[in-house]
Amino acid sequence: MWEFLMNVKFDFMKMKHYQKYKVDRSLTKYDDELETLERDGIVILPNFFSKDVVEQIKNEVESTMFDLYKGEYKGDNKYFRFEEFGVHRLLEIEKISPTSKQFFELDIVNELAKAFVSKNVESYQRMAELKPSVGYFSVADNWHFDDWRHRFKAFLYLNDVTEDESPFVYLKGSHNPNMAWRKRKEREYYRYGKERGSYGYFCPAEVDHIAKTYGHEKVVCTAQAGSIVIADTRGLHRGSVLRKNHRLVLVNFFDVRK
Repeated sequence: MWEFLMNVKFDFMKMKHYQKYKVDRSLTKYDDELETLERDGIVILPNFFSKDVVEQIKNEVESTMFDLYKGEYKGDNKYFRFEEFGVHRLLEIEKISPTSKQFFELDIVNELAKAFVSKNVESYQRMAELKPSVGYFSVADNWHFDDWRHRFKAFLYLNDVTEDESPFVYLKGSHNPNMAWRKRKEREYYRYGKERGSYGYFCPAEVDHIAKTYGHEKVVCTAQAGSIVIADTRGLHRGSVLRKNHRLVLVNFFDVRK
């Protein structure tokens, strides 16, 4: 019992370390977007990039991503082919698409990451993701949070995303670390998540109850190509099943790595 109580104390002390990061408004000039992110956990920037820029990025990455899907990719970039889930990811995509740097080095995204997470935050993973297979259900299509740590992601849609093209779905306000319903789940994830894999996930009934009890609104992030979605992935979110066409996005991951 004493060992168990000591482990509990250690867990919460370590978790509390990651909750110490506070919003620093001096690190960005994008006050309105930061306020929305702080309140809701998500910001959508519709039609941020022009059609010309989006088409240029697509021309640089799309054929390579479909080669990856078909098992014909011959390059050196690290990749993941989750065939059973219909998801294909190619890392360090900026090596293939110079134009993608306009997104990965975007001022508004990088400033918000520093102001919202920490001045020491880093962009630690940059990738393209293709979902080409209609009807495939991914584990990420279940409601979940990515981690109990303070993290941050930005997505750039490279094609129009309606409710049929596997939109990102988010529960506004669910990123708040002080919510009572989070405590048990966060500690379970910290203790067991990597070993057992099911922690951090929520069934639809749980999410409906949380949304109703705490007044969280479900947001389906449909948007045109060139739009950016910025999210605190401590909040509850999920993907969705592709119903037609395909979905191609760029994703930038941020965290304090040291």
